Amino acid sequence: MVIGLASSGLHSNGFSLARKVLLEHAQMDLDAPYHSEDDRSLAEALLKPTNLYVQNVLALFADEVKIHSMAHITGGGLPGNIARNVPDVYDIHLDANAWEEPAIFGVIREKGPVNEEEMRKTFNLGVGYTVIVPPQEAERCHAILAKQNVSSWTIGEVKDGSGNVIFGD
Repeated sequence: MVIGLASSGLHSNGFSLARKVLLEHAQMDLDAPYHSEDDRSLAEALLKPTNLYVQNVLALFADEVKIHSMAHITGGGLPGNIARNVPDVYDIHLDANAWEEPAIFGVIREKGPVNEEEMRKTFNLGVGYTVIVPPQEAERCHAILAKQNVSSWTIGEVKDGSGNVIFGD
């Protein structure tokens, strides 16, 4: 199972596209609230510090969770980062509705407009780190992360295949 750990936002990835869309194309005000559901300014949303996952992963290891693979979701998004860590005899099936996406990504998608394929290969879309664990470890993994106040979701699964990341919407 693919477990996704929540990101805090952009995590320093995709700033060129975000700047082009939000500041150049949409001409949004950096000092104004950027979304009706978030009273932070656009600048605050864009510059939200990156979550660091070292302590979270160490807690999983300390509790002896069997981890098959891990990926920090950076440039290349979910497809580019998860696929590198799994042998190409498997496909990774992700449920794009399984996690909470920070509002900043919806604003970028809408203001561009930016198509979903570009969004997925540029941004983390709310998942900053993934761990792949056996199905029987998924709930224990969530419980350990919840004790650390980290939101996590089962976002997909690994199946026989040919090295693809497949999104189900």
